[in-house]
Order: sequence, then structure tokens, then C-alpha cells
Amino acid sequence: MNIWLLCLGQAAVALLLFFVLCGVAVIHKQAEKANKRLEKTQLAVQELCDRIWDRWQDE
Repeated sequence: MNIWLLCLGQAAVALLLFFVLCGVAVIHKQAEKANKRLEKTQLAVQELCDRIWDRWQDE
């Protein structure tokens, strides 16, 4: 009986670890997407600032 409880406990820990690792993978993927959006936003802001600066210099 004790061996079955030990195996069941190890299976539960393995399943919990699996779900934790899947959650980490999903969070990592979402963070990569957020970083790409942030980079695009930073480029757009930089281009806008450059345009404003160029117009200000022309006047």
C-alpha cells in the first residue's frame, strides 16, 4: 500500500511540475510578443520625435 502512495505522490508532483513549466513557457511567449510590440512603439516614437525635431530646425 505504501508503494502505491509513493508512486501516486511522485505522479502528482510530476504533473504539477509539468503544469508549472507549461505556464512558464506561455508567460515567456507572451513576454516575447510584448517586447516586440514595445520595440515597434519605441521606433514609432523615435521617428515622431525626429520629425518634430526636423520641423523645428527648419523654422
